[in-house]
Amino acid sequence: MCPQPSVSQIAKGAIGAAANYIEKSIVESLPLVISFLAKLLGLDKLAPAIKAIIEKLRTPVNKALNTVVGGIAKAGSSAVGKVKGAVGS
Repeated sequence: MCPQPSVSQIAKGAIGAAANYIEKSIVESLPLVISFLAKLLGLDKLAPAIKAIIEKLRTPVNKALNTVVGGIAKAGSSAVGKVKGAVGS
């Protein structure tokens, strides 16, 4: 942790410690500021809304994928059966 700079250090021109202290303080407060602004603008409700939309789309998309994959598997199985039949004759 950065030590808190004294006024006498700053007056003597040693501003490195003060600059580091201010930078560290800003970095530590940034998540709080971002959270506050997000709530103020109503963005905190955005993630649940997006999640709800994705959940609604998931069922039909999964159904379509299952249909496509099932069709491919059926066609592949049929092709394998024909190849086995041709090789066996």
